[in-house]
Amino acid sequence: MLVDTAGFHLRCRKPLVEHRFSTRREASQDGSTTVELAIGFFAVMVVISLIVAVSAVGLTRSALCQSVREGARAASIGQESAQEAAARAYSRGGPAPAISVARSDRWITVTGTVPVAGIPGLPPARCEVTTTLEQAIP
Repeated sequence: MLVDTAGFHLRCRKPLVEHRFSTRREASQDGSTTVELAIGFFAVMVVISLIVAVSAVGLTRSALCQSVREGARAASIGQESAQEAAARAYSRGGPAPAISVARSDRWITVTGTVPVAGIPGLPPARCEVTTTLEQAIP
């Protein structure tokens, strides 16, 4: 027996249960942090992929609309072929846009379509510009 400084007898007790974990609940959660990190990493990667996809669509459509406007302007003033002007103005790499020109009376409509590069399954980007023939303006 042990005696403390005040003269009381102390008993040495062993722990009732000697386990690696103090409860069964803690033992069943072994590795849960790894699973949570894996799920979180997957979710973050999906969000980043969506941001990249939306950005690619926006940049492709912006470049296409700019080139279609250039083609419509060239056709409007009678400078050169609208298809050539639009193809030259398209600044993104990848496949060249398909440009079509429709004329009716004093109006010109230039339409362009191009697939979004690097993202299969998305519909192609499309842009249409309608303007007047400047030669037809009195």
